Amino acid sequence: MRFLQVRPSLADLEQHATSLASRLPRLTAVCAGALSGILYGLSLPKADLGWLAWICLLPILAVVVRLNDDSDAASISAVSLGGLSLGIVAGTFRVYWIVETLGSYGGLNVVEAAATTCLLILYLGTYPMFFLRLCASAWRSGGQRMGYTFPWLAGATWALMDWVQTWLFSGFPWAVLGTTQYRTPLVAAFAALAGVHGLSFVIIAFNSGVVLLLCQRRQQWLAGSSAVTAVVVLVCGWGAYHLRALSSETLAPPLRIGIVQGNIRQDVKWEPGWKSATTEKYIDRTRRLAREAGPVDLIIWPETALPYRFDDAQHATYRRAVTDLAMDLDTPLLVGSLGTISPDGSPGLYNRAFLIDRDGHLAASGDKVHLVPFGEYLPFPWLFNYMRGLTAQSGAFDAGQEHAVISLPRRDPGAGSTPMGLFVCYES
Repeated sequence: MRFLQVRPSLADLEQHATSLASRLPRLTAVCAGALSGILYGLSLPKADLGWLAWICLLPILAVVVRLNDDSDAASISAVSLGGLSLGIVAGTFRVYWIVETLGSYGGLNVVEAAATTCLLILYLGTYPMFFLRLCASAWRSGGQRMGYTFPWLAGATWALMDWVQTWLFSGFPWAVLGTTQYRTPLVAAFAALAGVHGLSFVIIAFNSGVVLLLCQRRQQWLAGSSAVTAVVVLVCGWGAYHLRALSSETLAPPLRIGIVQGNIRQDVKWEPGWKSATTEKYIDRTRRLAREAGPVDLIIWPETALPYRFDDAQHATYRRAVTDLAMDLDTPLLVGSLGTISPDGSPGLYNRAFLIDRDGHLAASGDKVHLVPFGEYLPFPWLFNYMRGLTAQSGAFDAGQEHAVISLPRRDPGAGSTPMGLFVCYES
């Protein structure tokens, strides 16, 4: 038996090396994007390592800066893949729980629930992809002159993407990067100046500055150190000033607010037989809170705590039990329930908060404006009709006309009233 030895030609070796070299930037970018996505995800609950947000984009931004010294098609493709990898991994951390929600409360099987969640994750992944493409384009066009403006342009681009994500196609405002800082008052105070998207802006500017700081070129090192220093001074300086100002202000006596959580299982909450049991449970827990906590200025029940139309005559018995409770405790109640008439008198179904005063009167109300897609209404029914089970029990809600500001009378008649801005769930 004879064996033929086939030796690759020099041309074959060169072609193989070229092919491998062309794939290497893409592989590097995908891995860097995935690592950045993991760091982003760990900065969110449940891991809750908020400090990781300040370095989460270092891997993928380093790839962007390195690759885009070259403007060939391979580097452009690599940046896009890296951004998509970042978005998919981070998006998985943000919405992994939706699979179980769709299965348990939407009547979907495992395949349908997983496929729908993957579709959402893929959509969320497009935002970091566009972000990195824009950053790469700016870096290529600006070259070395871009160093001093790059961190701020990157921060502004990410903040813009965050903001668009909160309203486009109904919006997805959960778990944006700025929310990772909620456990650090000195940093979170910056949101009082610039909002949560302002926090995202400075976090990305800091990440970009650190990337430049780690570069070997002197001009980029100076640009990076300038950006990092500016972010630290701006955020910590404002935070210290704001917290000191709050502590030194002469404020009205603080409100004592009680919160009651009935913890009714979502899969039985809307069953007709649970109306009475749910109302009684909230009343009993509220009376216990009043006994144990003493006088409070307001007691709050959750969103749709009472799973029926609170202003409908057929539920007058339940409504009377709640208004009698407010009079017995001499305490206003802010309760979540359903409303059937809009402020202008038109019929509908509204996710509403009702303020019941100490005299048992309905003093004010406010409707949820930004509804949760699929949970409270069905967007694009021609495409997502198979998910109609999610709204089957509670019904599809109508959006409120505007955000409400409710006036809460103080316990002391001479203290006037306190305005309260009402935001419900998705809106906050």
